[in-house]
Amino acid sequence: MAWAPTLPSPMLIDGLNHIPPPSVEVFEIEFAGILPEGKSIPSSWGVTRFYDFSPDADESARRVLLIHGVGTSSIGMAPLALRLKATGSHVVIYDLWGHGLSSTPLTAHVPALFHIQIFELLSYLKWSKAHILGFSGGGCIAATFVALHPQCAESLILATPAGWMKSSDYPWWGKAILTEPWWGLHWLRRRNVLGFVIDFETK
Repeated sequence: MAWAPTLPSPMLIDGLNHIPPPSVEVFEIEFAGILPEGKSIPSSWGVTRFYDFSPDADESARRVLLIHGVGTSSIGMAPLALRLKATGSHVVIYDLWGHGLSSTPLTAHVPALFHIQIFELLSYLKWSKAHILGFSGGGCIAATFVALHPQCAESLILATPAGWMKSSDYPWWGKAILTEPWWGLHWLRRRNVLGFVIDFETK
């Protein structure tokens, strides 16, 4: 007897296709004052938590979406968000799947999954496009998203993106700047990144 091919059943836990995020109340008690009030938007993969640093920004303000790296949450981008807000930009950051107060989908965490999250957030914000800045692992997500969907990006900025160069490809001085913070060169990295982004925002 022949069997028709079927798609594999989705992975579910307690009937859900995702792991719910931690409690908002517990998170806010632990990290009170670091981020503005957040909002959670529903998704087919649970919820996405985002933080609008400029909810009263003018419609003509430059729209900037920040994407944090792996192993942290939106908190890691808060200092940069505040600096960009000071330039008059409308700045939004969000928690990637499996980070902060966003759900963890029970599926392979491939680029397309993170692209869906960006689409859903842009749709909720009613932004047709934005300046997209990705940090570390967020740089990979931002780069692949913009490569596939350039109509959604005013510009793309990658800050120390992961996966672009092998350490063996760096000159000796590049390795020193990137891997030797005890030499006191961390101030140079900070100045270069902030200087580029702030200068870009004021042009």
